[in-house]
Amino acid sequence: MTRGDGLTPSSYNNTFASTGWNSFATNDYVQFGFTVAQGYQAILTGLWMELWSATPYYGTGPGTIGLYGSSDNFATQTLLYTYNFPSGGYNEASGAVDLSSLQNITGTYLFRLVEIGTNGAGGGTTQGGALEVDNYYVGSGTYYVNSVTGSVAPVPVPSALWMLGSGLVGLAGMRRRGRK
Repeated sequence: MTRGDGLTPSSYNNTFASTGWNSFATNDYVQFGFTVAQGYQAILTGLWMELWSATPYYGTGPGTIGLYGSSDNFATQTLLYTYNFPSGGYNEASGAVDLSSLQNITGTYLFRLVEIGTNGAGGGTTQGGALEVDNYYVGSGTYYVNSVTGSVAPVPVPSALWMLGSGLVGLAGMRRRGRK
């Protein structure tokens, strides 16, 4: 995980916390991702993550966070999920995010947590508040590390490529016969 330039690391036990969230700041985000080895593709199914937007301790944290995804370093991006924090003090938003629309991913895929709008979790606007990425809580004292679920499989070779390859091999064979 990395932070955008507009955020400051904040030490809070067992979290990836950042302060300095401000409305309309383009460099306020938390980013994470993965790279699929060449010759393979990722088929995603879900993401388990818990977020906390802090108001009473660090100022006014974001009221709404979007989870965006991109395969081209955010030249283009897709909104995958929205975390809404209820008005109040120290607010939690968590959920299992369905990522089944992300199929056959090759290369690098990145996720970003970015504020949507200007409403702070405690009312008013976001002004220097904190956001914490925490382990996902299921209940009965059970915590899970935030994770992306899915599978990895070899990239299938398209049939057109097989046909082209066999055609080239055939031409090479014909050329050799013609020289004899």
